[in-house]
Amino acid sequence: MGYCTLHKIEIDLDDKTAVRDIAQAMREGFGEYVCLDEEIDRYLMDETVGGHMTMVEDEDSKWWFYESDMMKLSDRYPECRFTVLGAGEDPKDNWEHIFKGGKAVGYKELKGKEKKEKIDPWNPIRGFHL
Repeated sequence: MGYCTLHKIEIDLDDKTAVRDIAQAMREGFGEYVCLDEEIDRYLMDETVGGHMTMVEDEDSKWWFYESDMMKLSDRYPECRFTVLGAGEDPKDNWEHIFKGGKAVGYKELKGKEKKEKIDPWNPIRGFHL
């Protein structure tokens, strides 16, 4: 079976990167265990350059290699900032992982107020946990 996590990806684009380019790179580079197909499709036709993108999985996934996938993506777009938020099966497994320039530049577990602000609004499945 395996452990499942629900992911949200927030991307701050630089002023040279198009939304659709990021979406296409995600389509090509992410494995079958990521449940972002509809979210990626939504952005594939977006020609906007710069700005902010947000994608939330439509169901829990077993995206166990998210860290290496995100390091590769952030290496390809080094001026963009990628934040992955995760809400695991365990109600206390809530975290934020930041990637930039091909590296993981920040990680922290989210609890209390931070969890309430960053996880609960998009996580109706497990958002009620303290």
